[in-house]
Amino acid sequence: MTPHTNSDLLTALIFLDDATIENGCLQVIPGSHKYGLQSHNIDDFFRGKIQEVDENDAVYIEAKAGDVLFLHCLTMHASAVNTSAVPRRTFLPAYRSADSFPIYFGPHAAHNEPGIKLLRGQISRKARVDQGIHYLPIAKTEFGSIYEIQEGSNENKAIDAMKKTGYAV
Repeated sequence: MTPHTNSDLLTALIFLDDATIENGCLQVIPGSHKYGLQSHNIDDFFRGKIQEVDENDAVYIEAKAGDVLFLHCLTMHASAVNTSAVPRRTFLPAYRSADSFPIYFGPHAAHNEPGIKLLRGQISRKARVDQGIHYLPIAKTEFGSIYEIQEGSNENKAIDAMKKTGYAV
């Protein structure tokens, strides 16, 4: 999720498989959406993760296939790498208010915008802006997947994938 002009955004995590502690289920920090937008930068570049988090505050969210979890965009969350043989797939439709617009429309975010559909209300010609600081996700190099940038894996691999497909994968 890229930063937007306001934080009226949420994602519905629709679980296609059971998510358990054993296969690295989601962890959240309850109430963290009230902290405001946190920096996802490391060494002054976007890395898609927050550094200063007390992981002891995290709660595991185990779910059955078919369950739906609504996650506010500012809720601190993470999941462990799935090292089990059991898949942990989710479908992630995201929703935002009509007056919430992406602040940064770079290559790693641009592939989402053409598919945006207004579900209710009217198209807004004005952006409503939350007060405070808005961190821009400016990465050191191009990347495709948020997981690649978080772990600092082969960034050239992401660039190659984007060149082949035309969008971030």
